Amino acid sequence: NSVGVFDTSPLYKYAVTGPDAERLLAGALTRDIRTCRPGQAQYTAWCDDRGFVMHDGVVFRHSPDRSGADEFLLSAARPALSWFQELATGLRVELEDVTDDYGMLAVQGPRSRAVLAALMPEAESLGYFDHAATKIGGAAVTLSRTGYTGDLGFELTVPADDAVAVLDAV
Repeated sequence: NSVGVFDTSPLYKYAVTGPDAERLLAGALTRDIRTCRPGQAQYTAWCDDRGFVMHDGVVFRHSPDRSGADEFLLSAARPALSWFQELATGLRVELEDVTDDYGMLAVQGPRSRAVLAALMPEAESLGYFDHAATKIGGAAVTLSRTGYTGDLGFELTVPADDAVAVLDAV
């Protein structure tokens, strides 16, 4: 009826960067990452060689880095780094497990926008499956309008050292 808050920090998180990052993900994911602009996210899955779903997750496309290389963050419920590393053989891409570097907090429910807008104005206008860099207090946060409840929902990705302070603020 109001808001549920869930710690989704245990999700695996992978940084995928480099000139061939988009190429790797376009070949590995079932959704076409080439249609995802910076500041957007996609729910997606990846399949084995026979076409059976292995895992699913959300991929966030960030703005290119200073060199123009693509930057993505991929979340998954089960480990998948070695599979992506195999697919990346010969490509100019870096894959890094950043699971322990970030906390994630899901804020879901019909009043989630109101709760978060009191802390950061970006929550008022953020589009479905869009994300934006913002702050709660002094903590850098990526706010995304993503979720898995079927209701209005957001997720906050925050450096691990600031995760408890952000949770307390919410």
